[in-house]
Amino acid sequence: MTGLFLFLFSLMSCGPKAPWEKWDECGYTAEEYACGFTLTDQDGAEVELYDHYEKVIILDFSTMWCGVCQYIGNAGDAIVEEYGEENVVWITVLIDDFTGDDPDVEDLQQWADYFEIKGPVLAGSGGMLDATGADGWQVDSFPTIVVIDTELRIYSQFEGWTLGPEAGQLISAWTKELLR
Repeated sequence: MTGLFLFLFSLMSCGPKAPWEKWDECGYTAEEYACGFTLTDQDGAEVELYDHYEKVIILDFSTMWCGVCQYIGNAGDAIVEEYGEENVVWITVLIDDFTGDDPDVEDLQQWADYFEIKGPVLAGSGGMLDATGADGWQVDSFPTIVVIDTELRIYSQFEGWTLGPEAGQLISAWTKELLR
């Protein structure tokens, strides 16, 4: 009887694996599968990057002290509205609060409320970044925008918002291309 139970249990646990369970490795630069993270959002809930599998994911690495980051604070809502919440998610990852410390839930809520952000605002830290992309997200200035395709592969990224309104158009064009 024990043998039958073990056999049936093994069948139940042999279900399909999540795509990221099949990867040999993940990374932080273009064409690599994105390494996952679990961070706290503005409501105190944990959010996992891989929860958004099958959506285009736009990561906005920002800081509260960065003027350009403040300028684009709610830029993601227009992209999400254009393509639908079922297809795209804009995730703001705040790395620093106004004093350069790691943000807390109160900081995240303040950022989300002030810029009327509907999507997740997450508490990141400098420890998750690496300017080379070898040991963390390839970020060396703020904001840095990273676009991840529906299969969790990093598609492209850019730093700053020097393109002005064209930056939003570029993100929109990439999103449209990835949803085809």
